[in-house]
Amino acid sequence: MLMNYSNDNDSLQAQLINMGVIPTLVKLLGIHSHNVALTEMCLIAFGNLAELESSKEQFASTNIAEELVRLFQKQTEHEKKEMIFEVLAPLAENGNGIFL
Repeated sequence: MLMNYSNDNDSLQAQLINMGVIPTLVKLLGIHSHNVALTEMCLIAFGNLAELESSKEQFASTNIAEELVRLFQKQTEHEKKEMIFEVLAPLAENGNGIFL
């Protein structure tokens, strides 16, 4: 449901960011990385939000790079690794404090 709200709807994306959704999702990813459905939902939401200028500060205040690298290292499926790279790319391009 969250990924539906965060997909291509600027006002809802801004509202989610203002509510502090990014740090919450990063924490969920760290705690529940074994939950495939939740992990995929977080990755999709991150991908939708990472391209927004207003998300930079929240992403920079989290340990998202470490969580994504940890998740990447656990993956055996190529498709899952590709999803993680698709999240990392816009974060790195937008200067969201991602240094690998």
